[in-house]
Amino acid sequence: MVLVSHTWTFSAPGSFVHNVGLGNVAVMAFFILSGFIIAEAIDAFYLGRPGAFLANRALRLIPPYWGAVLVSICVHASMWRLGTLQLQDYAAPPVDAMLSWQNALVQLTAIVPVFNFNNILPDREWYYFVRFAWAIFVEFVFYGAVAACMIGFSVGGKFLSARTYCIACVVGALSVHAISEYLRPLHSSFAYIPYFAFGVCAYAAVTRDDWVAKLVAAVALFAAVLHFIRYTQGRVNLSAAWLEGLASPPVWTAVLLLVGCGLAIFPLSRVRLSSAAVRRDKWFGDLAYPLYLNHYAVIVLVLSLEGLGVASQITAVIGSLILAWTMKIAIERPMVALRNRIRGADLAIVEPTSSAPQLHTV
Repeated sequence: MVLVSHTWTFSAPGSFVHNVGLGNVAVMAFFILSGFIIAEAIDAFYLGRPGAFLANRALRLIPPYWGAVLVSICVHASMWRLGTLQLQDYAAPPVDAMLSWQNALVQLTAIVPVFNFNNILPDREWYYFVRFAWAIFVEFVFYGAVAACMIGFSVGGKFLSARTYCIACVVGALSVHAISEYLRPLHSSFAYIPYFAFGVCAYAAVTRDDWVAKLVAAVALFAAVLHFIRYTQGRVNLSAAWLEGLASPPVWTAVLLLVGCGLAIFPLSRVRLSSAAVRRDKWFGDLAYPLYLNHYAVIVLVLSLEGLGVASQITAVIGSLILAWTMKIAIERPMVALRNRIRGADLAIVEPTSSAPQLHTV
């Protein structure tokens, strides 16, 4: 959905399907799924091991990101030397923002919030060679928050049950979101808390059939919808303009798609899968991250060499899939054994189950 959304500018800019913003729907749905899957991973593999959790998440996110940065820099430099460099979001390439050593430092550190040099260096425009990596930065903030909650349980667990502690963490996170979003801005990543919170609560609802989890999930989904309606309209405030924008077909179409993606977790989590289907699902799932990271470089390459048109869009989609597969083999596959050791299990040999909750006796 992200790839198709970003390549509509080749063939149908300004059209209804372009204005819906399938990429926005996909990224927010990804945050929801991430909440569900990370809760599952902690439940199954990382209880009491926040260090192992963060180490494995870092190995999953950072090396592929750095590889994508390198590929994108090579594409930009090659097109610049040819004199054909064209960018989707700029009338002319921002050369000064691209070529500084400070920008290079930002590229390497932006993915890890605590080391993000764009919060240290003088405020200026940075050009991200992995253009849509902001969602990965938000994801890393989520991992840090989860690890902090895991560490906090070593103290909080002496006074609260695991269930009560988890509820307190999610409710606290939603409260931080409300303060940051509607009272006083605290951190840009806090805007996306409801999506992750809904995913976490959906996991608890599916595996524990917990009524409080269902209630908090409903609150989180409501908060996510409020944010998404604002987000799709350019982050407008709650006002008459917000309501007027909601009546726009692209906006309410995107909202319905997002809600559908979120609610689909509940039936999909109980689908029976064959071993062959599980392997196919894992293969496509593993392709998703390098595809997200590397498709911008392909868009820049095709736009610079071919220009606009339907053929260019098709070329960009096919080229992105090929590059994603190549980067998956080159960067992610060599780390599988190390990540399995850290996790304590090889996901490639986990047997499919009749329903998701059976896995969580681990």
